[in-house]
Amino acid sequence: MRRTLITVAWGLTILLLLGVGLSCAVLVVSNMDDGRALIERLTARLSAGHVQLSGLGGSFPAAINIKQLRLSDEDGIWLTAEHVSLRWSPLALLERQVRIDSLQLTRLHIERRPVASPGPQESSNTTMPRIDVDAFSIDALELGATLAGTPTSLSVRGNAHARSLQEGMATVVAHRTNGVGDYELQIQFTPEQINATLRLQEPASGPLENLLHLPGLGRLSVMATLSGPRTAERIRLSLDAGALRGRAEGVINLIQLSADLDYTLEAPAVAPRAHLAWQHVAIQGNWHGTVTAPSADVRLQIQELRLDHGMQVASLSANLKANGGALSIHSTLEGLTIPGPVSRLLHDAPLTIDASMRLDEATRPLELAAVHRLFVLARTQAARSYSAHSSGANARQCALIWMPALRCTAGQQYGSARSVTVHACRSRRR
Repeated sequence: MRRTLITVAWGLTILLLLGVGLSCAVLVVSNMDDGRALIERLTARLSAGHVQLSGLGGSFPAAINIKQLRLSDEDGIWLTAEHVSLRWSPLALLERQVRIDSLQLTRLHIERRPVASPGPQESSNTTMPRIDVDAFSIDALELGATLAGTPTSLSVRGNAHARSLQEGMATVVAHRTNGVGDYELQIQFTPEQINATLRLQEPASGPLENLLHLPGLGRLSVMATLSGPRTAERIRLSLDAGALRGRAEGVINLIQLSADLDYTLEAPAVAPRAHLAWQHVAIQGNWHGTVTAPSADVRLQIQELRLDHGMQVASLSANLKANGGALSIHSTLEGLTIPGPVSRLLHDAPLTIDASMRLDEATRPLELAAVHRLFVLARTQAARSYSAHSSGANARQCALIWMPALRCTAGQQYGSARSVTVHACRSRRR
């Protein structure tokens, strides 16, 4: 037994010496010109050419300088970084820490978003290491026209520290250098509280319009603060985008998922998407209580709403009310134009839609009714099925509207409904 232990001890000692020798060899080679050139070639080869390094220098591994770094995908190069300087503590990795003293880039050019590629699913039980970035800076962050609409250049600086997903702090400040624009984020969070401040200022046609896919957003100004314990976070939001005005203020409980919140939004003619536009939108509401038992009142008004496939609504009004676990919505659509051969069939009379749901029940039982001069479509909780009734001279045309929709939903489950019943009355022949 003793001889076996001695043999194992000598074996471990030899492996340790080999590991130390190999590490020393790597350090020596990495600090020689030929060794750095080898690392550059191996990086390109192991990444199938998607990661390319050139001008590797510094004192490896604690002080690394890279003259140029390029990232590419199947569509070509999408990111270029120049004169990268990294000062960090590699030995901290043994303690599950990423400790960076400074990270500096003279130029970082991002032409577009990378092509998404399927990757392995991350394990849900993985834990992140502690991350400390004392300082990082980018002298020129360049966003290409494909990404930001117009070529944009910014200077960026900040720091970040994270012990876990529940505790950390970060500061990021960016200033546009080829135009007007200031962006600042400060956040500090612990398991007990969150304090955060967000400030944005940019003119019309700024980079955020294209990054957020909201063309015509207009001059943007955002001021948002979050402060206090997680059980009573005080939130204030002020949003101005062109003529759009949004305000929100109140207290939210992140532990119990409850809130006491008042908010308003008013927007003039805007077309945020190719197939979404309106002439005027107004929202005013409040929310008090938990998600399952709220007390809420929300009023919505939309004028000249235009949707995909030529669908239009001249006027839409809706009122949402919640009391305890009961939620109800009453809405009226006027001047409704729908896709299809009878697009104006519902145009001359209002369509009212009423819905109610119990939020405090696990099955979320739903009752739904849509009423028009030509038909009635209802889903009752007792019958747990949908029924549609239409009559009058336009019964056949009316069936063209709701019959395809019912066929699509007949095989699906909405709440506990699994069946669809349709009743139609033909008009008399003349």
